[in-house]
Amino acid sequence: MVNVFLGYHSELVGTRLVEMLYEIKNVQVAGYVFRSDSLPAALDACTPDVAILDMRLLHGAQIHDFAGMKLRYPSVRFILMYDYPFTRFSRECLRFGAEYCFDTLHEFQNLGSIINRISAQRSLSAVPLSR
Repeated sequence: MVNVFLGYHSELVGTRLVEMLYEIKNVQVAGYVFRSDSLPAALDACTPDVAILDMRLLHGAQIHDFAGMKLRYPSVRFILMYDYPFTRFSRECLRFGAEYCFDTLHEFQNLGSIINRISAQRSLSAVPLSR
């Protein structure tokens, strides 16, 4: 089971994302927020395996704000979503520690497969190696 946290700037779209996450096998929605001021407290409260964050929810959508979050929560695997059509931005997100980073407008359908891949990786890492 993968505990997933969602932080999204739009309550309408965020609610649909939460519904979509509930439909994915082996996923438990650990929490969600739609306002940036409640993001750190919510992450502290639920300690997720995966955090899906809309970059606009971070203060000013700065990559350095994400870098600070990655330092604060090193065990959380971050999936960042953004509305910028620039591959350079995606490369920067990955460089600063995001597990995945994608353009919400064009790659939204990939979220389910990404969560399934993380879930499968967690399942494999829980199996002890035979000697």
